[in-house]
Amino acid sequence: MRYWVYKCNVTGQYSYFGDWDEVFSNMQPSAWGSAEENKALGKLQDGDLVLAYQTDRNELVGVARVEGFKGKLNNKNLFLKPIEEIRVRVRPLKKAHQDVARIPALTQGPIQTIYDITDADAELLLAVARQNAERQYADQGYAVSSHERRAIENWSMQQARKYYESKCFNVKDVHANKPFDLECQRGNKTIYVEVKGTRGSGETVLLTRCEVQHAQKHPRNSALFVVFNIQLKGRGKNVVGYGGRQVVFYPWCPKKSDLQPSQYTYRVKS
Repeated sequence: MRYWVYKCNVTGQYSYFGDWDEVFSNMQPSAWGSAEENKALGKLQDGDLVLAYQTDRNELVGVARVEGFKGKLNNKNLFLKPIEEIRVRVRPLKKAHQDVARIPALTQGPIQTIYDITDADAELLLAVARQNAERQYADQGYAVSSHERRAIENWSMQQARKYYESKCFNVKDVHANKPFDLECQRGNKTIYVEVKGTRGSGETVLLTRCEVQHAQKHPRNSALFVVFNIQLKGRGKNVVGYGGRQVVFYPWCPKKSDLQPSQYTYRVKS
């Protein structure tokens, strides 16, 4: 196993372009590039880890694992499975950490898709990026560690499931492959539920672009279930969530006036 940096761009100014959100929206293996069209992809081996870098947003989206190539001999499609979302801007990391700024894959050079990166550089970049992501969560009242985030997510999902089952809905957890968390059905009625949990007051929650777009496409069938003031007990892998209060918005359609950008991408060269 080795690491690679895989850069994508949606502006179309490069030979190969796309948005990593398409891959990370369902967290399931997805075809992302052809080794026939992009010979560089042929370097990747099963089990390699790809650092997904969206250059037009200057965003390290996350980490995906190579699941192999499928297709005909002359059309070998690369399949990647997202295993971790990070979503931090790279430029501030480079500015704050000289060692990150010196990583060859992050410096200016020939425009390509796949970049070599050593294990040491990849682990350094990931450590710094995760710390930055955790700081962003903490500043907004969210959990700091991955164990805390998982505990809050699990508790919020439990509360949402309990709420809809009490109203006689058949509840399915679909967060692994859908841009929402729960699909609730009762007769001919279907509700797509986005679940959010926070240790804070619940005045704001973080939404991905895919979550917003899905709710806006299905305004009559979407709901937002928020559990706030969640408490935590235990440490490390044993931490669990409890308590808190909940509020439900249904029907739910995010309005532009209610959406506040948490970061900007600034084009320094037009």
